Amino acid sequence: MFSRPVNYLVYFFLISACHVSSAEARAYQSRTLQPYLIDFIKEGRARGYEFNPFDPYTLTISYIEVYEKKEHQKAIALCEWTKFSSKITVRIDYWAKADLREREAVMFHELGHCLLKRSHCDVVKGNRFISVMHEIPENAYPDGWRKEYLDELFKRDVDCPENY
Repeated sequence: MFSRPVNYLVYFFLISACHVSSAEARAYQSRTLQPYLIDFIKEGRARGYEFNPFDPYTLTISYIEVYEKKEHQKAIALCEWTKFSSKITVRIDYWAKADLREREAVMFHELGHCLLKRSHCDVVKGNRFISVMHEIPENAYPDGWRKEYLDELFKRDVDCPENY
């Protein structure tokens, strides 16, 4: 019906029309995890945190069934980064059982690693960890402490204060 060059042109326009132009939309492999990145950025900006404008766009977030490396097999989620990109993987079996608060805590913890370059902080004050960046993120938000944990997460130039 159409000549071959016309067919290719039609295919090109169809594919171009389907292409998502927003860099933010391209950053995710899993749309169910996308809202956590958006909320993380909103929470950071509400606290005056200025993100590197390229970091969220070089981030990939996806599910994984099993971590292959032996040292990661017990992990529920993991952030890995290089100089130019970062990747968060979340174990799908954990995600299926976690409640909304646990999911947010785990994602914010991993985003703290990938976007804020925060390390673990296992300091305890009273009967709770002082940071969402502790090594057991699924238990990250004790009742009523979410705001304080997020305030601490987005403080500038803070990693794990020894004399908190």
